[in-house]
Order: sequence, then C-alpha cells, then structure tokens
Amino acid sequence: MANSVQIKKGDSLVLTCADDSGDLSTATIEAAVKLGGFYKALTFAEVGYSGGVYTYTLSADTSTFPIGSLDCDIKYTDASDVITYQPTFQIVCQESVTK
Repeated sequence: MANSVQIKKGDSLVLTCADDSGDLSTATIEAAVKLGGFYKALTFAEVGYSGGVYTYTLSADTSTFPIGSLDCDIKYTDASDVITYQPTFQIVCQESVTK
C-alpha cells in the first residue's frame, strides 16, 4: 500500500489491495478513515484468492470527507479473534478547483 492516496472531495474512492500472507477467507477485514472527529468506515469487498495472493477492494463515497489528510488503516481479525493492523497511511482529500 502506498504511503498516501490523493483524491478530490466527492470522488469515488476505490482502493484495490493485495495481501500475500495466505488465505484470509476466514478473517474479518475492516478499514476506516479518520480526521479529528470525522470517522467513516470503508466498504470491504472480496475480489479473489489466487496463487497465494488475496485481493480485495475498499471503497467509500467521499462527498462527506473533510479537506485534509485523513488517516486510514486496515484491521484483520482472524477466526481465533487475533487482531492485526496494517500500517497507517494517509488519504489526502483536496477541494475540486474546476466547477
């Protein structure tokens, strides 16, 4: 995952993620963005598992995102309730210039 993703407010955010740590089909995967008091869960969708790589998307409508650098991370909870987080990265939300 990149250290930051740049978007314009109102863009459809779709992040495609790949994880080579094995089959995550029994894990619960969650992600969210946060800036100050703003918090929004991202929608998770499984894409597939092939050749040792698990692929999924995280998405959100960004029309309510505040302008600025939002923190985002991904949380995995396995079947034994062991929780693992991916490193935090930023989603930089900018105002549109063109009307």
